[in-house]
Amino acid sequence: MPKPPPEPSGKNISDLFVLGAVASVILPFLGVLFLWAFQPLEFLMSVREFFAPFIEDNLIWLELVAIILSAIFIWATVSMIIKTGYLELKREQFLDHLGEGKVSKRRPIRAWNQIQERLLSEDQNDWRLSILEANKILDEVLKMSGHIDPDTKQKLENVSADQLSNIEDVKVATNIAYEIAKNPTYEITIEKTQELIEIYKKAFIELNLIED
Repeated sequence: MPKPPPEPSGKNISDLFVLGAVASVILPFLGVLFLWAFQPLEFLMSVREFFAPFIEDNLIWLELVAIILSAIFIWATVSMIIKTGYLELKREQFLDHLGEGKVSKRRPIRAWNQIQERLLSEDQNDWRLSILEANKILDEVLKMSGHIDPDTKQKLENVSADQLSNIEDVKVATNIAYEIAKNPTYEITIEKTQELIEIYKKAFIELNLIED
């Protein structure tokens, strides 16, 4: 079965952000190198004479502004990397390249086995939990496939029917999971629970998480 492509639009956004941060550091050095190579001395001297009085009079304030802007930029970069799970995604992709991708699948598989046990229960709370856990597994599997949007619904918007044949059913199941998350007393039958779990199961098989 086809898998979601490893490079979706959400990932590209975070990659571009990181590349932009790197470029903002490298470009000034390239500019200095350019000026040194072509030696436009007259231009440099005129710029120096124009700005020198202002810089001398406001040097402390300019340094303070530079420090504040640098701190804000560093905070924004670190925050974006943490929120998007960029480093974790790169680690999992690195393990996959080494042939160790199974490491990142162990937790979802354990959770899937627990879901099967919950379906044997007569407690409606266990049925609701099984749906919530299945949706969480789906979110993690999509993330491992390269989809790093903030929630499951957004991740599914980047998945086509060619990549996941029952994508529309999966979206319906995800909507119900969201309803359960908002309403812990959401009424559901064992038959409906089994139907939803079968939808997730088919998706997990096509995403190569479990075998039929």
